[in-house]
Amino acid sequence: MKQGTVVIIILMSLFLVSGCSNNYPLDIERDTEPRLVNHDENNIKVDSLSKIDEINEFAIYVGDNYYPVNSDYVLQSILEGRRSEDTPEDFPYPSGKIHYGDELTVFSFKVDDERGKGEIIYRILATKDAKTPRGVGIGSTLSELEAAYSDLKYEANWLPDGSEPEFNRVYIYEPEGSRVYIAFFLHNKEIVMIEVKEGSDYMPGSDIEKSNILGVTGVIKEVSNMSSKGAEIKYIFTNKSGEEEILLDIYARSVYEADLDGDGITELMVYLPGEMQSIRIYDRVDGEISYIDVNEKLESLASFGMEDMSGYQREYENCLLAIFQNEDGGQRMEVYKVINNELIHVGLFTPK
Repeated sequence: MKQGTVVIIILMSLFLVSGCSNNYPLDIERDTEPRLVNHDENNIKVDSLSKIDEINEFAIYVGDNYYPVNSDYVLQSILEGRRSEDTPEDFPYPSGKIHYGDELTVFSFKVDDERGKGEIIYRILATKDAKTPRGVGIGSTLSELEAAYSDLKYEANWLPDGSEPEFNRVYIYEPEGSRVYIAFFLHNKEIVMIEVKEGSDYMPGSDIEKSNILGVTGVIKEVSNMSSKGAEIKYIFTNKSGEEEILLDIYARSVYEADLDGDGITELMVYLPGEMQSIRIYDRVDGEISYIDVNEKLESLASFGMEDMSGYQREYENCLLAIFQNEDGGQRMEVYKVINNELIHVGLFTPK
């Protein structure tokens, strides 16, 4: 899969390199498919899918082939007969391989220690004919996914970048205490890609559904048709009848979600498309959603938020800057707060 910036490849930790004591072994004999050998069962090959599922659910099935993400499973070959490329050692991580199959990409590290000699899989990307041990796979619907995984997290920050497959929702299965996750990428409520990955020191799952977006809880965000100019962004919630409704549908360069005025409601700072930097603030006031177009309201040349506080005084947090033209031809920057969708002047911007 061509992920671009959508999913950042994060290498596994030293845990994968140094080995560990285990009850799984670690020699895997195979001709056309991976097989497990369990030393506790006198080296009997485990071919039963139900038995394998009990061992590790962080895996992908492609037909009868089984690909597990786990540092204890050592494979002698992966995607035999398909194209692969070596990845160099990058201390403290060992060298590895990337294996390319039929819309299946498997990332591995090479090992040669008490676990055995071969490769261990730390990441899998699948876009065709793949299923998880719970029977959810490419082409499964959102309702089928939610029925199989009741404890999903909504990932709000993974965005499409124009590469295939196109998606507009991502759900994460990440049990508490696990170092591995499964990411389900959906387009129009149907799974188009699955990623199983060792998360190391990074685990996804930024769920804006826990935030009070414009006075509504349980909101998810769909982003589609992304380009250099902007993207279609929808904020969606489930009503009391169990049906999805659109809370807000906008076209924007980006959106910053934050409680700008400390009233318990998460406002939206929307960066509008166009040559000039311009923002629009959406808020719920007296039960109604309204917005301020900052440049239009202030007659400013440009406007932008101060989300990144590095280099700014703390009192500027969640403020915005507006740029004005002076009579002498110069420019000045003024700081504003937003309270109940009204712009409150703070003063001339003076960086520390």
